[in-house]
Amino acid sequence: MRSKQNAVTRLDYLLDKLVEKAAQDVMKVLAGRVTPAQFAVLRVLKARGPLPVSQLADRLQITPSAVTSIVDRMADIGLLGRIRDQDDRRVVWIEATEEGRALAIELEGVKRQMLGTYLDCLTTCEMASLADILERILDEGEIAHEPR
Repeated sequence: MRSKQNAVTRLDYLLDKLVEKAAQDVMKVLAGRVTPAQFAVLRVLKARGPLPVSQLADRLQITPSAVTSIVDRMADIGLLGRIRDQDDRRVVWIEATEEGRALAIELEGVKRQMLGTYLDCLTTCEMASLADILERILDEGEIAHEPR
């Protein structure tokens, strides 16, 4: 029987490989369309709706100045829009345009298809068990995750 440390080491290696492969595959999907950071912005705005720059930065765990730079480029190509807060003109809300939302939906669909190909080797029951295990890990570690 393997020790817990051996199991942790094996999982560490396997998760690193899976994340590396998924990152490479996602980069292929995004190539020439948006950067990974831009895709992250679109995903957050699609899930949460318009957000002030500061909250968007918090969600992405980057600085507000970095968000501003990304938003500027995305606004220039029509993926995002800016809205001044009615009550506080210093606050600027960022929202995905129709084009931005459509691109987010399309790319998320491609990403899910890609994940489906990774999981084709599992039965539906095994996928459900894996999802349960991952949720338990996330819940136990108090790691915030997006609603389904």
